[in-house]
Amino acid sequence: MYNRTSAFLNHMMLPIKPRVSRCISSIPLSLVVPTTVFILSLIVGMAVAYTQGPLNHPAFGDGAYFSGLARAMAEGKGYVLDRSPWPHSPDLARLPLWPWILTPPMWLLGSAREYAVLRGTAVLFHALGAVLLAVLTYRLWLSRLAAALAGTLFALYPSVLVLIDAGVSEHAWIVTTTAAFLLLLGQGWRQFLGAALLGLSVLARSNIVILPVMFAIAALLWRPELHRYYRRFLVLTVVFALPPAFWIIRNYEVSGAFPLLNAMEGETFYGANNAVVASDLDEWGYWVFPDLIPGEVPKQVLGKRMTEAELNRYYENKGMAFVRSHLIAYPRLTLGKLIRGFLPLPWVPRVTTYLASLPRLLLYIAFFWSLRSRIISNATFALLMIALLLVTIVTTVIFYGNSRFTLCLEPYMICCVAAWLAKYCTRASSEDDWRLMPFKSRATS
Repeated sequence: MYNRTSAFLNHMMLPIKPRVSRCISSIPLSLVVPTTVFILSLIVGMAVAYTQGPLNHPAFGDGAYFSGLARAMAEGKGYVLDRSPWPHSPDLARLPLWPWILTPPMWLLGSAREYAVLRGTAVLFHALGAVLLAVLTYRLWLSRLAAALAGTLFALYPSVLVLIDAGVSEHAWIVTTTAAFLLLLGQGWRQFLGAALLGLSVLARSNIVILPVMFAIAALLWRPELHRYYRRFLVLTVVFALPPAFWIIRNYEVSGAFPLLNAMEGETFYGANNAVVASDLDEWGYWVFPDLIPGEVPKQVLGKRMTEAELNRYYENKGMAFVRSHLIAYPRLTLGKLIRGFLPLPWVPRVTTYLASLPRLLLYIAFFWSLRSRIISNATFALLMIALLLVTIVTTVIFYGNSRFTLCLEPYMICCVAAWLAKYCTRASSEDDWRLMPFKSRATS
């Protein structure tokens, strides 16, 4: 009886097996890893979003401001924020890339689902970021295993996942910047498009505006022979500067202030340079709302007699006054900023915070361990990493220590760790298996 049943099933499967085989073989192998990473990232992102409650529950902090700007644009009101002290004036405080991205789905689905749009778009960009990091890893190390590991590690990385519910702009920055890196590793017109995309990423994170300067410093110190490519670098820098220049001109048109990229810089600078963060151990090296600084006039009161640009300048002057009057003690505050920003351990000593910081700590250990094996062999990517590190250090020293600043580095650290793990797993026989073409052929990248 068993033999007859088995023969019958084999006979029925004969016409199916070739079809299944043809379907599987028809999927391009190059799409298997990106597709798998994309689906995994969507599932993980949605699961994390739903653990915090319904998708449409109210957001707080920066995410609420970004969705408010997108809702206003979707409703035809322009780039205004009804929850600011200047609800009828064009907003100057929030950079526009993330609100621009949120506006089309907000217009399609309606403002009643404002926060669901915010988190749903964050999940989508989380998945896109994972795919692009997988592609970048393959582009650099020519390993599907490394690409799959990079996409998976990013999809599961807690420091990124927690930002989905917050609805902040980091995912937009990661997608734009990673796409720019991929193009900059190419040749010809791709580099110019990559420079433009990298400039566009400044409209998600304003501190990236100094990236070309940091790249030039890193190149001259590490690879001084690259000075012969200065003409191409200058042209790419001009292309990079176009998106932020557009926004600076827009801000000048609506406020008369120049140059002004982001009117939150003054508040951020003063909140990071004051007596509270300099002397209170709980806030040491961090940031506080200026309203919490003893003797400071509340922002809402100041907003009634100042424009947004004037308030930005007021806070900048207050912060600079503190720095000038505390030059002797300022190194101690700077030390606190660097510890806060770069030490992957929680400031508040609780079991839950230590557990939450463990993946970040492991990433840093694995990354530095991977550097010992010289895992980064592409000089252009190495220079971009060094430039990002310098940008992060400068940002931390000027403003404050925060894991959201160092997050700019961590997706690309994940790529390096993934390549190192793949190399370890496959027991590569020589380092050449993990290299692209020699740098001479890509010297203009």
